[in-house]
Amino acid sequence: MVRSSASAFLLTIVLALGVAGQATVAHAQTSSRRALELARGHMEEGQALYSTGRYVEAAEEFLAAYQAREFSAFLFNAALCYERFGDVSRAADLYQRYLDRDPNASRQRFQEAVRGVDDDPSRLGVEGAA
Repeated sequence: MVRSSASAFLLTIVLALGVAGQATVAHAQTSSRRALELARGHMEEGQALYSTGRYVEAAEEFLAAYQAREFSAFLFNAALCYERFGDVSRAADLYQRYLDRDPNASRQRFQEAVRGVDDDPSRLGVEGAA
């Protein structure tokens, strides 16, 4: 009788852990889906802002998208926005972060941004341009 009670107890624990594990997986999938939707929303807003020339706001949206879902392309997009705005230093920093996250990416944009700072040091950010 003791043996069957112990077996029943172990079976209950195994079943409880299995259900808890399934709940954890379901929660992780839901969280991942929400993060993806949040990132997509920020990305779409960033694209809309970029198309109207609101580069700093667009960059902030792409960085928010990156916070929601760490896709290196969001860093690239934010860097491009800062480059278009004229803050080459910030752009170069973000291009470097992009390359750090995606070592197989093209280094051309980063090199162009750095070259822009070397050629014209007044392009080191908005404050430095004055």
